Amino acid sequence: MKSAVAATALPAQSKVKDRAGMFERASSRPGISAGRIFYGPYILGQDMDELPPHLRFQKARERQGLSHDQLAIATDLPGFGSSAIWDIEEFEDDLTTCHSPSDLRKYCRVLKIKPADLFGAELAEPPVTPEELVRLIHEECRQRGITLEQFEEVVGWWLSRCMDPPQKLLEEMSLDGLQWLCQELHMDWRRAL
Repeated sequence: MKSAVAATALPAQSKVKDRAGMFERASSRPGISAGRIFYGPYILGQDMDELPPHLRFQKARERQGLSHDQLAIATDLPGFGSSAIWDIEEFEDDLTTCHSPSDLRKYCRVLKIKPADLFGAELAEPPVTPEELVRLIHEECRQRGITLEQFEEVVGWWLSRCMDPPQKLLEEMSLDGLQWLCQELHMDWRRAL
C-alpha cells in the first residue's frame, strides 16, 4: 500500500540537518512520526517503487544493517571507499554516471537485491548477456550500414575498446553509457544488468 502522507517542506524550526546537510528529520509534523527521514520530496517508509535509485540503494543498505564503510569493504571495488557509497546515496545521478554495471552487480550482491530492483518495474523480457550485447552491436551496425566507429559516435561511447572480451562492456562502461547503447539497440537497458 502506498503512503498517504505527502512530502512537503517542513517548518524551519522542525528541521535537523545531518552531517551531509541533505537530510531532514520530522520532529513535530502532524501525521508523521518523529524519526521519519525526508530526502528532498521523498519520505523513507514510502513504497520502494516511489523512490529514485539512489534512495532505493540507501534503503537496501540500511535494511542489511551495513554502514557505508562496511558496504565499501564488502564489495571490495578498487578505488571506491565509503565516500563512493555516500556519493551514491547523496547525488541522484552518481550511481549511473560513475559506476559500471559490474560495480552495480557487486553492490547488489552484498545488498541482497537484484540490480534491476534499483531501477523500477519487473522486466518482461529475458536478460541479455555481454556476448549477446556484442552480437546486437554488430547486427545494428550492419542494419544501419555503418562501421563500428560510426556507431560509437552515435552511442557516445568507445565500444571497440570494451568489447573484447564481451564482459568488458559491463566493466568499462558506466550505467549511463549502457543506457545510451541500449537505446540505440532498441532494448530495455535493464536487461543487461
